[in-house]
Amino acid sequence: MKKWPLGLMLIFLVSVVLLVACTAGTPTAQVDKSTTESPEATTPEATTPEATTPEATTPEATTPETAPGENNSMNELPVFTLEELAKYNGKEGMSAYVGYEGNVYDVSEIKAWKNGTHQGKYEAGQDLTDVLNNLAPHAPTNLTDNAPIVGTLE
Repeated sequence: MKKWPLGLMLIFLVSVVLLVACTAGTPTAQVDKSTTESPEATTPEATTPEATTPEATTPEATTPETAPGENNSMNELPVFTLEELAKYNGKEGMSAYVGYEGNVYDVSEIKAWKNGTHQGKYEAGQDLTDVLNNLAPHAPTNLTDNAPIVGTLE
């Protein structure tokens, strides 16, 4: 009969330990008091239109690369001519882009396109629609599923 209170005490102790352990890692909201200032403490420079313009957060500022002379908006990808596409051959620090069925894909991060060359046969910076549809031993989905679209081909 003395086991009953001992069992309840053990269950209570385990519950408390679990409760403390589970809530110890829970992040709490902390306010950085160095950034919260009273209105009197703000300077005119901090509230000028130049200081609050959204230019740094526009898609143009965060887009890694756009075609020369193209305006890249949120809904519009840059349009590449074949001449512009040829510049993105994966050589001399340039990204490696290939065209396929009207889209331009960035293959720079795909191991099979190391240094802008695929299997020693195909070079980046070209429209490979014919090659992928007729000559490639694999499906075009190897490209379309693994490389991001970075533009359209004119």
